[in-house]
Amino acid sequence: MLQIGQRVLAGRYEVVDLICEGGEATVGKGFDTSTGEMVAIRALNVSPSQSGYKQALARFRRVGGLRIEHANVLDPLDYGEEDGVAFVIFRFVEGPTFEQYVNQHGPVPGCEAIVLILEIAAGLSACHARGITHRDIKPANILLEADLHPLIIDPGICSIAGERTLTQGNGLQGSLHFMAPEQIQNPACADQRLDLYALGAVLYFMLTGCLPVQGQTQEEILASVLHWTPPSPRSLNSNIPVDLDGACMRLLAKDPDLRFPSTDALIAELSGLASAITLARYCSFCGRGVSFQAKFCTACGASTSGLLDGVACCLACGEHVGDGDDCGRCNRRFSRTDHRMAFEVGTIAGMVFRIPEGTYAIGREILSPRDHQLSRKHIQVVCNNGTVSLADAGSANGTFVDGRFAGRQIALTPGARILLAGNQALYFNGKEGN
Repeated sequence: MLQIGQRVLAGRYEVVDLICEGGEATVGKGFDTSTGEMVAIRALNVSPSQSGYKQALARFRRVGGLRIEHANVLDPLDYGEEDGVAFVIFRFVEGPTFEQYVNQHGPVPGCEAIVLILEIAAGLSACHARGITHRDIKPANILLEADLHPLIIDPGICSIAGERTLTQGNGLQGSLHFMAPEQIQNPACADQRLDLYALGAVLYFMLTGCLPVQGQTQEEILASVLHWTPPSPRSLNSNIPVDLDGACMRLLAKDPDLRFPSTDALIAELSGLASAITLARYCSFCGRGVSFQAKFCTACGASTSGLLDGVACCLACGEHVGDGDDCGRCNRRFSRTDHRMAFEVGTIAGMVFRIPEGTYAIGREILSPRDHQLSRKHIQVVCNNGTVSLADAGSANGTFVDGRFAGRQIALTPGARILLAGNQALYFNGKEGN
């Protein structure tokens, strides 16, 4: 068992606090004496004398070896076994679980919910691409960092394509309130669409603050999952967009064939929904939210034109530029059409980029260095006088134009919406009044 100040694992991880204890593991806060960083220590608290120890140990070893390498998945840093204690080391995240966040702040507005669920879906898609079905997606298994950046955690009961399923307890794998019907009917089911059902349950909780099941006992909850259809989120909150409501209920379909066929299909659908919703920017004078189309802030009356003019950066190099014909740093020329991208949501919200001529690839170093959802090379830009086209540059989280994945160059038209991970931008021609 973990003990504060009395347990040093692998000669480097010192336990400084205990965070929580579950049926199979204890989680503690630790200090890595080799790097000086704080870490999270997940230690197996099932002893060799207890039934199920071998399977619990096998699950721990499996988790310790997983590496998804995605910005929305918390990968283990290390694994070890010492003095009968098996442990997995993770980066320590100072932030609440999604369950704690919603319980404290209430339901998440529709536009923000789309951004969050897109990020979670992107992490889940990376798991699925590696043949991994998480099997326990729920709000308590999603951590939120300070900037509301979600991280999927605890794939302890995951199944991996080609490997034997490691069951536990009564064979049911997952959390009852977020368990897909097929998990109840066939606990060994490894179809990745069960993760989509759970993601729909997370979205339902996110939008309403309620669970999409009813009942108090295990039998009542299981019967609810199998047979009861919850009221739609929009019936509980009329501010939820109709299409987002429909996407949530589609994810919660009892029949897997009626859900989205894959996480990528879900991402494409939600990206399209994000493009259809008017998202907010912020007034530079009073800080209140302002509609992107508004000419004046409704709170203080200040003009919003300054949010689009005079603060633009060069898309190719990130240099602040005015309305000149050339970038002072990279010397690229801006066409007379004056192509611009104005970011409405995400870590780049409020930023405007002028698009210079040429062909170049850009990513987070130019757009937002601290946003690790963006890849180092995220989009390929081709600008030739009157036209601009974009394509994904092999990014981890994808590039979408008006809801379509930009697997090849897509020509931009005024009003087109571009989604880069959790960042959404509007394309327009500055000197043509679009």
